Amino acid sequence: MNLTIIIPTYNRHSGVVECALALERNRAEIIIVDDGSDQPVALPSNAARVLRHERHRGRAAAINTGLKAALHDLVLIIDDDIYAAPDMVLQMVDEFKAHRNPKLALTGRVIWDPDIPLTLTMRWLQQIRKFPAPTLLWRPFVFQHGGYDENFTCGLEQVELQLRLKQQGLEFRLVESALGFRSRNIKIRDLVEREFMDGLSAVYMHSKFPHCLPDVDDLDALLRNEKQTAGAEAAVLEIALLEQSDTDTLSPGTSDLFGHICRHSFLHGIFEGLRDMGGIKQRRHTSGTLAIYNHASQLAGIGES
Repeated sequence: MNLTIIIPTYNRHSGVVECALALERNRAEIIIVDDGSDQPVALPSNAARVLRHERHRGRAAAINTGLKAALHDLVLIIDDDIYAAPDMVLQMVDEFKAHRNPKLALTGRVIWDPDIPLTLTMRWLQQIRKFPAPTLLWRPFVFQHGGYDENFTCGLEQVELQLRLKQQGLEFRLVESALGFRSRNIKIRDLVEREFMDGLSAVYMHSKFPHCLPDVDDLDALLRNEKQTAGAEAAVLEIALLEQSDTDTLSPGTSDLFGHICRHSFLHGIFEGLRDMGGIKQRRHTSGTLAIYNHASQLAGIGES
């Protein structure tokens, strides 16, 4: 198959191995880009070629490394926590060939792995269908317009690429029958961190696409949001306690809590990004929104299982 599959990965050895082995049947070139993991990626077979960054540079840089090394112009980008259904790749390639449009990008449909128990956070993400999805692109078109922007080290790199290429005529389509299964267990802490990191990236995104994001220059509004920390902390604590008790009921009230947490975490990331105007920096452990979860967890005696 004249296709290169790129899997960017960072500190998820077991996940990326499972992802690569699920793709091996397609007889496509598979490139794993190890973005500076603490322990280098090693595969039990020759299923993929492994490229390694000596330091962690972010998902955008990892994808660009894979794109530059790819043998084929048709490329599929898939995250390291998604494993493909047997016919996922073929479904996407056949759809692309049916149109033969270099400005066409296709995404697959992702659901949770049916073999893993769902946390309350995972049920909410499933309800709003907020999943990263495998993306099929024509490499020359992507490179013609600059590739992925490596200034995005915290998130939103895929959103930015789509917005930029859409200005050049990119057409996005979902291939509903191309199914992938997400295997990562996600709890409220992970959601808080993801939204916070997206907020950090939103400051740089705003400089490129000011029309599609909240007005990050409205410091007064952001500062008012900072005063809502107690409410966000209480919401995170409530969700964390529900997850600890293995509650699987997602009520409308619980969904509202998730919405409040996401808004607060995202805006707090923007606030921190504005305080860091010298550039967007990757922050895995910082003051602010992530501390909300940590403090709430300490109050409840909740560990990071």
